[in-house]
Amino acid sequence: MEGPKMHTPQGYWKKQAIPSEHAQKIEALHNKLQTQVSKINGLVEELAKAQAQKKAIEQALKKEQLKISKNWQVETRMVAVTVTAPTEPRNGGSLHAGLVGALVMCLDDVLLMYLNDAL
Repeated sequence: MEGPKMHTPQGYWKKQAIPSEHAQKIEALHNKLQTQVSKINGLVEELAKAQAQKKAIEQALKKEQLKISKNWQVETRMVAVTVTAPTEPRNGGSLHAGLVGALVMCLDDVLLMYLNDAL
């Protein structure tokens, strides 16, 4: 079912017995509206194209992420660390701080060894 057909202003206004100065104003407004409608339609088309491009880029990104995740595998290693610390704190430090510092140094060494093995 078709909607109402648009009339061309020139012939339509003459048939309606509208004074010519009013008809000219109406025609000018009609032309401005038609111009605005054309601009809006153009913007809507650009938006639809941009949305389609965005969707295509997102799909390509997902494919690339899948490829990368298949190439990388997660490896977990259990590491035993023995730390010796003085039983009495020295120089005003605490036993806890000494243990944490020693543990961090050991973990750094283990990480470096792991990275060297991976390379």
